[in-house]
Amino acid sequence: MEKQALDRHRDSVLRERVRMLYSAIPLSQGIAFAVAVILFAFQESQGQHNAHGWFALISGVLALRGFSAVHYFGKGSVVLSDRAWLTAFRLGAIAAGVCWGGAALLFIPDHDVTLQVFTILTLAGVAAGAISSMAADHGAYRFFVLLIMGPVSAVALMQGQQPQITFGLLSLLLLIFLDRSSHSYAKSLTHLLTLRFENATLITDLEREKKRVIDEAETMMGRILGSAPIAIWAVDAEGVVSFVEGGQGSNLEDLRLPPIGESVLADTEDRAQIAYQTRRALNGESFVAELDAERHCYEVNYGPLFDEDGNRQGAIGVAVDISERKRHEKELARLAHYDQLTGLPNRVTIMNQLEHAFEHARRNDRLVAVYFIDLDNFKAVNDTMGHKAGDTLLHQAADRLRASLRESDMPARLGGDEFLAVSEGLQRPSDAEVIAHKIVGVFQQPFTIDSREFYATASIGIAVFPQDGATAEQLLQSADTAMYHAKFAGKNKYRFFTSAMQATAERHLEMETELRRALDRGELFLEYQPKIDVMTRTISGAEALLRWNSPSLGRIGPDEFIPVAELAGVMPHIGDWVLRTACREAVAWQRLVRRPLHVAINVSPQQFRNTDLLANVTQALVESGLPAAQLELEITESVLVQDTPEAMRVFNALVDLGVTLSLDDFGTGYSSLSYLKKFPMRVLKIDKAFVRDLGKRGNDESLVDAIIAMAHSLRMQVVAEGVETEAQFAYLQQRGVEMVQGYYFSRPVSAGAFQEMIGIQEGDAPVTARITKDRRSAGLVGAAESVD
Repeated sequence: MEKQALDRHRDSVLRERVRMLYSAIPLSQGIAFAVAVILFAFQESQGQHNAHGWFALISGVLALRGFSAVHYFGKGSVVLSDRAWLTAFRLGAIAAGVCWGGAALLFIPDHDVTLQVFTILTLAGVAAGAISSMAADHGAYRFFVLLIMGPVSAVALMQGQQPQITFGLLSLLLLIFLDRSSHSYAKSLTHLLTLRFENATLITDLEREKKRVIDEAETMMGRILGSAPIAIWAVDAEGVVSFVEGGQGSNLEDLRLPPIGESVLADTEDRAQIAYQTRRALNGESFVAELDAERHCYEVNYGPLFDEDGNRQGAIGVAVDISERKRHEKELARLAHYDQLTGLPNRVTIMNQLEHAFEHARRNDRLVAVYFIDLDNFKAVNDTMGHKAGDTLLHQAADRLRASLRESDMPARLGGDEFLAVSEGLQRPSDAEVIAHKIVGVFQQPFTIDSREFYATASIGIAVFPQDGATAEQLLQSADTAMYHAKFAGKNKYRFFTSAMQATAERHLEMETELRRALDRGELFLEYQPKIDVMTRTISGAEALLRWNSPSLGRIGPDEFIPVAELAGVMPHIGDWVLRTACREAVAWQRLVRRPLHVAINVSPQQFRNTDLLANVTQALVESGLPAAQLELEITESVLVQDTPEAMRVFNALVDLGVTLSLDDFGTGYSSLSYLKKFPMRVLKIDKAFVRDLGKRGNDESLVDAIIAMAHSLRMQVVAEGVETEAQFAYLQQRGVEMVQGYYFSRPVSAGAFQEMIGIQEGDAPVTARITKDRRSAGLVGAAESVD
């Protein structure tokens, strides 16, 4: 490392050595001249006649060396190189050494010990004294001391006397000592010079790096101030602007800062805010404040400005444009309080609005109505068409909800397909009914998604403040309960909350809890209602009907527990159990008769959407051994209304398997001829609501006639359910209906009772001829005893 440093600074060290050598010449030559004068005078007094020539010679050499120093410190250091000046110095040292060495030869007599001692000591002093003036160049000093002490030692030793030999040896030792000392001195000096130049270089480098960093920082700061939306200004103790700097986007003109030299404290209208904040900073406060300008918003850091002695001499302000941040904050606030998909207020916002509405209602003796709105067919669209279609439906539903409300009402989306609306300032509950009726009406129209029509009606629960709840949560819970009652009532309806609904809601919750364990406990079972062939009046098959007998809740009808099962999401699991059980029990019937009997099974919309229906049907047929032609699946119109490629694929695959598809409860839902034409249905069931009033209302007869004619024109079989009288049966028989079912022939019966009915039928007479005789033993019920 030291060698590398010496190599780096070799020229500088040489230059400094030369400078030191020539700097020492004036003093050293002056002393040498004085010593030469003393030596000359002493020798002349002793009768040395050749002293004049020696003195003249050495005086000339010393003078030349002095002139060389003068020339060096003139312009000589520029004219000649450092190496040349070092060579000149060495030549001068050699010349001087020759002169002083000549004194040893001239002035050391062999007969006078005193003169010998004086001369030897004088020359030794000259040799030793020159070590400091020539320390910067060991080579020059080595020649110099060798030329002086060499002759001294030689002359002393050649005289042969004991004292002179001693002087000679001492001179040799002094020569060696002075040479070693000079070498060490020169080496140390070179090392010190190298360190000095190395340190100087480091200092220079550090200063240069410091300057570079400062310059870069200043440049960077200049770039920042020149490009960032930051403005900086300073004012003196009087509020006069002394410095203003702002980069791109800082909009200095928007800050309304006065130019340099003018006061910022003027209480003008457009400068009042910044004037007030500057006064606070001038009073010693450090704070952050927002400054609202004409087009931008700024965050300004204010603080006092101090001089080097710590005295307050003004104030400084640093403004950052936070307009974009403010916009982001507003957007985040919007996202926190509004639904991103529909743009409606979310649950947090509507619940806060409810509290304000309650307070306003208390002050003005008014009512607040809450409408809990749930789309009836959203899940089917979302599951079959995908989330994108579901989002489109929700967006359109939100638009319809907005359009159906008053300007003062607030709609909201709670999540999923649940919406909420709040109406304030109502005088009576009937005012809420007007709005609910309008909402139901607008949702009865079909939705258009990807050029296709879908139905998604609304079930609405209505709760009124203060009678149905004193808090937002209570009122929301009441409206939710009423909405579920609207769904149980058949959907596409609205219901007001009543205290009885709460009891029903609690029963439904208990029912849901028990229903989740009912299948594992064996509480569910099937009953079968016979289907009668109209032409032969014989049993052609049966419809499997689900029943539940709960140990804790008792016998519960399907109209009550099936909607609960659907809402709880357990219907697909139950439906698969029904499918497997019905197929297995139908195989047992077949062993009793000589002709095929079919079994009809209802498929719930949830079972169709949430399970692999085709795979489940195939597995049930394989496990039971039931021929596919003897299985009939009854599909509701809510499944067909989706009209998706996936639904069509499943239907076609079932038909290819040999299964018969039946359209259940035709006329009660979204009846459309397009469904009958497009889907591979082979059976159409007329709902009992139309059959019940046959012979009583002409409209029902016209509708039934139209349905029968339409089905036959499409080569579909017709099944009429709910037949309870001979007159209804005769009417349907005259219209060519193929099959009927209802209490006129039999209530739903157990699997064992149904087998017994089949056994009776296997006799000579058709089943209807033996109703009276065998109704008690076989579980058949006549018309007069069946209606309840």
